[in-house]
Amino acid sequence: MSQILNFFENDDKNSLKELMSDYIIENDTELDNEIEAALDFIDGKIVSYDDPMGDAMGSHEKKEISGRVLNIITEHGTEYNISFAGWLTYDADESRIGVEGIRVVNVTERSKYPPEANGDKSPGCRVKIGHFE
Repeated sequence: MSQILNFFENDDKNSLKELMSDYIIENDTELDNEIEAALDFIDGKIVSYDDPMGDAMGSHEKKEISGRVLNIITEHGTEYNISFAGWLTYDADESRIGVEGIRVVNVTERSKYPPEANGDKSPGCRVKIGHFE
């Protein structure tokens, strides 16, 4: 997760794309646009964030990974969360190994919507790269 956050901090499109699984690279025809949109979504220089968190679960043959960084604050005071999901191992289809999806949520914008409005899906509240449920 630290690596993903570092790529956002440095506006590093190429390295961010290299983290994605071959499956996503081959099948997501909008991947380059999604990466560009996600990097542009952050409204300035990142000045602080909580420690990255991550999980891995599953078997040796198929192990899912996920992670997130909360309370990412930019120089403009906007708060974001960044999450990712993917596969550490996937014996049945090795093209799936890597990051399958990244989601960036603008927490500041989301807070303008009542909880029942499911703010993460409201306009201007989130962008995603790849496949992220």
